[in-house]
Amino acid sequence: MTRRLLAPLLLVVTLALPACGFQLRGAFGVPEALVPVYIDADRGSDVAAQLREQLRRNKVAIAADRADAAGVIEIVREKQRRRVLTVSAESAEVDEYELQYTTLWLLRDGGEGNRPLTNLETVEILRDYSYDRGAVLAKQSEEADLLDRMHQDAALRILYRIQAWDPQGLPEPADVEAQIEKARAD
Repeated sequence: MTRRLLAPLLLVVTLALPACGFQLRGAFGVPEALVPVYIDADRGSDVAAQLREQLRRNKVAIAADRADAAGVIEIVREKQRRRVLTVSAESAEVDEYELQYTTLWLLRDGGEGNRPLTNLETVEILRDYSYDRGAVLAKQSEEADLLDRMHQDAALRILYRIQAWDPQGLPEPADVEAQIEKARAD
């Protein structure tokens, strides 16, 4: 293919990709009605740190105070656990672990009413990895790395969901509050 044909073809493909909905991983937009965004989470929340990082990367304004926010991402609960996935038949020692990370979140109006804009939603991510008793430090590092990537994935899933938020389909506030109370009791 000649260079004269390649340049216009590349231009057409570059313009067509966004039109069909293609986005680079980690690229998103938050609806203007929700900006600036405040993240309401426990101190040390892993997913909250990733949410802040992703919002900064995508140049979305983050409110320093809840009162200044148009939208609030509320992290209701985070939970991570590790369980044995497989055990060696010969030695009865662990061969594989499964990591599970779950976060419950919702989107609220930043105004005084603090109205829920979404139902309580769950993001659950599972990963498994092999375990080698001869490389304990390396496997601990691998587990920490996997957990970090799981937190990143959870943050991106939350932000993609917010990107698709429809202001027409608001839930009943009493229903959402009941969902939150049930989740906190579990």
